[in-house]
Amino acid sequence: MKIFKRLLAASTLAAVLFASNQANATFTQMISFGDSFSDTGNRYIASNCPSSTCQVPSPPFFNGRESDGPVYNELLAGMLGITAPTPSLNGGTNYSISGARVLQDTEWLGVQKPSIQSQVNQYLSDNNGVADPNAIFTIAGGANDLQAIITGERTVADLQAAAAGFVSITQQLVDAGANYIAAINLPDIGMAPIAEGNEFTASYLTAVSFNMLMEPGLNAISQVNLLDVFAALNSAAADPGAYGFTNVEDNCQLDIAAGITNDCSGYVFMDEWHPSASAHQFLADNLYADAALASASAVPIPAALPLFASAIAGLGIFRRKA
Repeated sequence: MKIFKRLLAASTLAAVLFASNQANATFTQMISFGDSFSDTGNRYIASNCPSSTCQVPSPPFFNGRESDGPVYNELLAGMLGITAPTPSLNGGTNYSISGARVLQDTEWLGVQKPSIQSQVNQYLSDNNGVADPNAIFTIAGGANDLQAIITGERTVADLQAAAAGFVSITQQLVDAGANYIAAINLPDIGMAPIAEGNEFTASYLTAVSFNMLMEPGLNAISQVNLLDVFAALNSAAADPGAYGFTNVEDNCQLDIAAGITNDCSGYVFMDEWHPSASAHQFLADNLYADAALASASAVPIPAALPLFASAIAGLGIFRRKA
């Protein structure tokens, strides 16, 4: 059975459980760390948008996101019935900023890009070193580290250090009190339009130098649920229609300019690098099925839970330590 059918079954059960048992009340808030994959406006704010120095123009980007619509973490928050994380530069709980690397702080055109390590350090500093035990944390990164390898700015050893750093940062949150972390591995950069001509190298570096080094450490942390974005998007690429996609490889913005399409509905990539709103929805749907299971375990167990757990286990793209 295809992952899509299993996901549909699990998501349907999740919806029933949430409606009848108010399982989504388990999480009180979402706290996010990462790069453009989960940034809901920090880079927009930092580059003084809207202005002549704005680095996230709208359009083509959507309200400070580097996508044509909402991104996965705010979509997931809505599914869970909690407030979507707003930019930390406005006092919110989303510390993600476009361009962030895992361990190295960077700067571009005067905009500071705190690393994911610095983002977590800032969150803990803001909260007296204590991570909210009732929050759902999301953490995603590594794409900018990989891009630095492709451009020759950094070495493969740096990418490997970033993978190890991703694990240590996650453990830091757990040590501070976090009870539930949704960690996102690196999507297959070889699929992105920016990798055209270097697809194999980009895919290999993604899978071997980052994901394969990161995943064992994350799987060893019981508070972490790892969403295998690499596998999920490759499944979509193999059978786009089954997942509602019509284009899994082209730059939507270039196709709009060429008159090939009017919008990015059905596209995986909004531009040469960033996922479209459709792709973010697809990934949020995947993660929601597993987050729902964790939430449901905190309320009185309904009669349907064994069936629900069975459906989730059958998805095959989640890995959770018992």
